[in-house]
Amino acid sequence: MANHQPNACILGLLGLGEMGGPIARKLMEAGYSLIGFDPVPSRLDACVQAGIRAAGSEGEVVRQADIVLTSLPSSEAFVEMAEKHLIPLSRKGQIFIDLGTVAPPETRRLAADFAAKGALLLDAPVSGGPQGAEAGSLRVFVGGDEPVMEECRPILEALGNPAYIVYCGPSGSGQVVKGVNQLAMGLGAAAYLEAVAFGMRAGVDAETIRAAVGESGGAGDWRAFIEFVAARAAAGEAQKIGVKFREMPYFLREAEEQHFELPLTQTLYAFCDAGERVVVDDHRTAPSFWHELMASAGEPEEIEEEAAEEPEMTLARVTSTMLYAIGYDEASQDLEVVFNTGGIYRYRVVPKDVYEGLLSARSKGNYMHDHVLGMFPYERLGRFRKRRR
Repeated sequence: MANHQPNACILGLLGLGEMGGPIARKLMEAGYSLIGFDPVPSRLDACVQAGIRAAGSEGEVVRQADIVLTSLPSSEAFVEMAEKHLIPLSRKGQIFIDLGTVAPPETRRLAADFAAKGALLLDAPVSGGPQGAEAGSLRVFVGGDEPVMEECRPILEALGNPAYIVYCGPSGSGQVVKGVNQLAMGLGAAAYLEAVAFGMRAGVDAETIRAAVGESGGAGDWRAFIEFVAARAAAGEAQKIGVKFREMPYFLREAEEQHFELPLTQTLYAFCDAGERVVVDDHRTAPSFWHELMASAGEPEEIEEEAAEEPEMTLARVTSTMLYAIGYDEASQDLEVVFNTGGIYRYRVVPKDVYEGLLSARSKGNYMHDHVLGMFPYERLGRFRKRRR
């Protein structure tokens, strides 16, 4: 078994933001030699002040490190990093540990690509946020080869409570368990937001709801959650309570590929996705579930036709693209579909047989060019869906 104790190996870290920065400092405190890179100079400079050795590029980190950790902001960012830098430069026996949240099917696909080069990928998404990273109290959900995970346990224990560093199963299992974590938080928050919104939309003010139903009990007490939501609503801040909207497509895709349903997640995602992007979620604009719940009452109306310019679509693997039907016209048998490529969500209205053909192509790992969906009209929330007033 390899020795991954401090001073026995060189670690690399790609991504030094809100999570990666504190993680870098914890690894340095544990005695590890660390080389890192972030495209944002201020982030890299801050870590250099803590003693990390700065690299000039992603490739330099991969070439010099025995073990490379990644802490990136999205599934799409990790896929791009892996395909452009990590896999091409990986070498036999090298270990990669992904600490971010990634769609499980992507993790499994990339793990196979690493394995083809003789390298190893552990999916080890963390939970606890920047505060947990600063405190070294993160939970870590690990998927991949169990003996490799045990070799790397000292590294992971520098980041979190040993009791909550859990081996979850083969590749992708860590991301699946992170999905359990995220969906429990997101769906739970949505339930309390909707309960309070029901009362307020029916004419009772938030402070009355808080006093009558809420209670400042211990964590996990449902009345305490009502207390929290109602208090935020009374302060005009409830729209800032997130429901994990940005990550839902990762888990909806896993459910689709594993052939099971996530009806609450699917409904919540579709409801939010129809709304305005009025809040910032992890540095990106996003809809607010509360904002949509509290939208002005009225009869639904057809969305007005708008001339929309869509970013140019680039070549992408179908296996890397979320593709999901969100509307159906029984008369024409056309489908409104949403898909994600390059981190951008796009909408098309396509015939049913085209949609089924794309699903079949994705399952076989075929490539998709822009003309496949590009030949169909761009209809953002078009004739199949109504906009709430």
